[in-house]
Amino acid sequence: AEEKKKIDEKRKAEEKKKELDQKHQERKETEKKKSKSELENSIKQKETELKFKKFEKGKLKQNEDYIKLKIKLLKEKRALLDKTTNNTEIKKEIKKIEQELKEERKKQAYEGIKNEIKEKIQKQEKIKAQKPIKAPPKEETRLAEIKKSADPEKYAKSVGLNYKDGKTRIVVSVDELDPITLNKLKEFGKIEVKKDKFVQILVPIDKIEEISQITNVQKSRPPSLPIQHGIIISEGVESVSADLVHDSGFSGNGITVGVLDLAFDKENTEIKSKIVESKSFRYNMDGGLMSLIGLGSENLHGTAVAEIITDVAPNVDLKLYSFGTELEFADAVDYAIPRVDILTMSAGWLTYPTDGSTLITEVVEDAVNSNIPFVLSAGNNAEMHWQGTFQDSDGNGWHEFASGDEGISISVTADRVSSGFPITAYLMWADLPSNNVNDFDFALIDPYEEIVAHSSNAQSLKKDAFELISYVPEVEGAYHIGITYAGSSTPSDLLEIFSPTDMLEYHTKSSSVTVPTDADNAIVVGAIYHLDDSLEAFSANGPTNEGNNAPTVVAPDGVTTNAYGTNPFYGTSAAAPHVAGIIALLLEQNPTMTPTEIRTTLENNADSESVGLSSTSNNEFGFGKADAFSLFAGSGLEIPDWIKNNADWWSQGLIDDDSFVSGIQYMITNEIIIIPGLPESSGSGGGVPDWVRNNAGWWAQGLITDEDFIKGIEFLVKSGIIKVS
Repeated sequence: AEEKKKIDEKRKAEEKKKELDQKHQERKETEKKKSKSELENSIKQKETELKFKKFEKGKLKQNEDYIKLKIKLLKEKRALLDKTTNNTEIKKEIKKIEQELKEERKKQAYEGIKNEIKEKIQKQEKIKAQKPIKAPPKEETRLAEIKKSADPEKYAKSVGLNYKDGKTRIVVSVDELDPITLNKLKEFGKIEVKKDKFVQILVPIDKIEEISQITNVQKSRPPSLPIQHGIIISEGVESVSADLVHDSGFSGNGITVGVLDLAFDKENTEIKSKIVESKSFRYNMDGGLMSLIGLGSENLHGTAVAEIITDVAPNVDLKLYSFGTELEFADAVDYAIPRVDILTMSAGWLTYPTDGSTLITEVVEDAVNSNIPFVLSAGNNAEMHWQGTFQDSDGNGWHEFASGDEGISISVTADRVSSGFPITAYLMWADLPSNNVNDFDFALIDPYEEIVAHSSNAQSLKKDAFELISYVPEVEGAYHIGITYAGSSTPSDLLEIFSPTDMLEYHTKSSSVTVPTDADNAIVVGAIYHLDDSLEAFSANGPTNEGNNAPTVVAPDGVTTNAYGTNPFYGTSAAAPHVAGIIALLLEQNPTMTPTEIRTTLENNADSESVGLSSTSNNEFGFGKADAFSLFAGSGLEIPDWIKNNADWWSQGLIDDDSFVSGIQYMITNEIIIIPGLPESSGSGGGVPDWVRNNAGWWAQGLITDEDFIKGIEFLVKSGIIKVS
């Protein structure tokens, strides 16, 4: 009775699997199944509907409905083309719709990730301004300038510094964090976080110079702030086939996911019942820990990320950790490692090179080495990143981005001036493999050809090769970002610019991923639109600065969340939590999987066809779209271990052919061995070939795989030696 029960359970499981396999396949072929007349009627209906809709800038929900309808129309026209004989008219219509969709999708996606991102302009500019003056060796330019400012509060706001009641937050790097240095720093301000050779401290601005005079201090700078990679039941659940995994009985039960972000709303109805812990590691300007809710509306992002995880894995437990600087992030991860099964973060740093050298990267690798898979968003910077070497054909010390053009032009409108939205950009560089670098400076020139913001830190080593400009423009017109160099020889350093606020006139998609995507064995996720799997224009590309490929996979964005209401959630921020949820499902099925095994499984089972990937992987799509069902479907092959003993005895002649064959036949018929897709018996029987017996022996010794052994069984069935009805 017990044996019959097991057989019945196996049969039901196999029937369920076949049903879900069929659903999985049908999703990819919906349009292809329609007849020519059905397609023509459906196309006519959609074309009529589209006449009453239009794309309007700024209307996210309305535009989303319009784009969805247009994508469905495009898919049906492609399917109709397959059923006609090279119809030229349909080809023209398809090309026209593709071009319109490309432009409309890009506008919609950029509005979705951050309404304020500014379109690039193209304007040639020869810079006439004088080069900026160097900052003191131990201070970053903004700290040197705020000390001299007549209105430090206004200056701080203009350049993106935290400031309140005469105090600002800084990070001090030291040669060695010994008790003497720590006590000296305590005399000048409130120490908030210390990690390795870095200390985060809230300090009066008039004490910055005294800190610089401490012998053990290398440099003082403002903290480096992360950028959220997206602004604004998820449609992505079906896109990654997670609903089919739910039908298979997996929902993330017993798995804890740690979510790292700037802030969260733990009262959000979608996630409230899933939260088992929440903790802030983020300091306010009074030196105390900030509430988890954060500032303004910034909690929407982290809350939406957490929502998507629970959509993909409905029974996970959530632990929410907020942070605001790189040292607070390190503190949060150290705390989380012994308390979670998975970590995920949809944010990153544009202020460091992706060369594996940062504390942030090291912290992620610590988690992975502690057996915690870490999921990261790739970033939204594909068109907000430039990379190249210094060019100066006229010898005036200003870099030429193109012939005759020494500045990246930024358009500032009257609306931007009144809104107080800043221009922000970061410059970093390296001359690998050397640790030495040349000394470059960074400047923003206004429409009157005056430098209104500059960064001129002193550099000689790679760790100091960084400049930042941030400025709230006061007049409208064309501003220009410029790079200067005072040396006499042509420098070989590779320069990089990132801007979190503006699309760049000259941009480089390659290597636009952000820290910590350079962490070894981290799982990096790019973004595709959930309805048609097209790559988002902003989705950052690899490789990292040290040559590692990224992303690992891509996942959907443009999905609905409770946190953002009617505004769809765009960005790699929305893509990454889909993969975190998939990993929770995977760990429920197999809790012993390591981060490396999980990453390899994601790569090997990614859907490359849906994104049109012609190679195994690339630095846009990684290995393809993450597909939860493919991870779980597997081969469906089930062979009890004890059969290996029989195979070994048979290969040695201890069991005759008839006994082995009849035994295998009995076990297939009674579903003790399950072989999906087994062929029908069509041959007339005969003797067992030697190669099948050899295969059985090699399989028993672990020299070939289960699948290789089954090829022999399939041959015996097909040739009629094993009869299966």
